[in-house]
Amino acid sequence: MWLETLNNITRSIMGRNKVNPYVQARSFRMGLEAEDLFVKVMESMGLDVEKTSIDIDRKMHIDFIVDGFGFDVKGNRKLNAIWLELQNTNGDHGWLKGAADYIAFHFPELNVFKIFKTPELLEFVEDNVTEKANDNKPYMKMYTRKDRSDIIVKVRYSDIKHLKHKIIKCL
Repeated sequence: MWLETLNNITRSIMGRNKVNPYVQARSFRMGLEAEDLFVKVMESMGLDVEKTSIDIDRKMHIDFIVDGFGFDVKGNRKLNAIWLELQNTNGDHGWLKGAADYIAFHFPELNVFKIFKTPELLEFVEDNVTEKANDNKPYMKMYTRKDRSDIIVKVRYSDIKHLKHKIIKCL
């Protein structure tokens, strides 16, 4: 089933984005793998995990309900480049403004999930990011990709590590 979904997304991407569709498909696959790992880790801790519908995932930015709390899982993050989304490519609220209680970032290099409260990440960006960038190199600046409507901010883990978060070792 996931392969069919991946193929549909690849076809969709090829029609509307100038980004290499195979890079997009790879990113999507890595996200699915992070979600699978997240479920395994949460269930190994004895927590009740429920996958949300595609509609809830897309509109509310909640991938899973874990013991009554909404989680949005972000795969394959790097400590020196974490992208935070204020507005998505459609111009709608990005996942920082979604309904998830928590954002779970997967850091493969450390084999951990770092889980932050969504409102605290949003507050951090709103309090500390005021400038815009013309390219994706600067940190702590709002950036919009060419031919997109998104607004994203690149931060380092060191920029947000002071925020209360939980680190969970992967299996």
